[in-house]
Amino acid sequence: MTGSTTGRVFGLDVMRSIAILTVLYGHCLGQMPPGTVWGMNHLANALFGVELFFVLSGFLIGGILLRVAREGRLGTLAGMWNFWVRRWFRTLPNYYLFLLVGFGLYGLGLWHAPLEPAWLYFLFLQNFATPQNGFFAVSWSLTIEEFFYLLFPITLFFLLRLKTRPRLALLLGMAVFLVVPAVLRYRQLPMAEWLRFDAEIRQVTLMRLDSMMYGVLMVYIKDGHTSLWRLLTRYRHFLLLPYVVFVFCTFYAFPAWFHGSALLQTLFFPIISVCCALWLPFMDNLRTTETTPFHALVTWISKTSYALYLCHMPAIALLNRYVLPVRHDDPTSRHDAYLFVYAGGAFALASLVYVAWEQPWMRLRDRLTTSS
Repeated sequence: MTGSTTGRVFGLDVMRSIAILTVLYGHCLGQMPPGTVWGMNHLANALFGVELFFVLSGFLIGGILLRVAREGRLGTLAGMWNFWVRRWFRTLPNYYLFLLVGFGLYGLGLWHAPLEPAWLYFLFLQNFATPQNGFFAVSWSLTIEEFFYLLFPITLFFLLRLKTRPRLALLLGMAVFLVVPAVLRYRQLPMAEWLRFDAEIRQVTLMRLDSMMYGVLMVYIKDGHTSLWRLLTRYRHFLLLPYVVFVFCTFYAFPAWFHGSALLQTLFFPIISVCCALWLPFMDNLRTTETTPFHALVTWISKTSYALYLCHMPAIALLNRYVLPVRHDDPTSRHDAYLFVYAGGAFALASLVYVAWEQPWMRLRDRLTTSS
């Protein structure tokens, strides 16, 4: 059920489902030999999926923070603590579960990347200011989101304590978070190699805290600039085109087109974020109460997307070792049908985690905290 009675917006479920399917597809492509018939750049697939997640998080959390600020709760320590506890119940149980799974896979020799001091991962510091070494690879994006949940409310708290109006506090907070990471990136650029750019810029928390701000900006427009939001909504179908064009250009010239330019490299992710943010007027107005199998599937993928994001790489590693062993010196031992096996195993594991682990924590959260 995706209507208003559930509090879900079907369009945002669609957006979240596209994001996770894009990441899953890209990482599964990474298991395929060169020249596969599925062959678009797997890095580009996963990249755009993660950026969609960032913008969607900014839109959803920005709306919550603005509403809580207007109610006077964000200007108090108790209100901030309530916000953080609700976020932590949502994010930390799955994270720590799969961190422990990662340690187990490392012990079995299924993950070969160097392991930094383990305490860094428990405190989300593995990529705070420097690249992480590859262990628990997908965690880089989760650390960025966790620090967004931590630092952005603190910024708003101090602005509200100065008697700043909630909307102005949101605007000033956005300005800080948009400018500082961009300046930090610019000082490190340009870089000649994509792998270095990916590790030292894309996956470093301090360099990417602006990524959620484009979703927050759309909240700001929707809340206080209704004529502009209506205009964006009226032309919402056309606003999908920049994303499509930029994805197309990235797929077929990735990432050589920005080499040598510090400015283009600095703006690379903001351009993607703007393209993703332009989805929001369309997706936020895509609502339905239909209960067809398609709608149910989209809603389920959206609900399990966080578990799926965390478990798909362990699922692929386990399938590679124990179900469909692959000879790494023989590219023909992998074939396109494996994509469906990898995806099916990941979906099955994610559904189990969502029902048996994630949902009990969410119910406990609702009993212990005030709903936002």
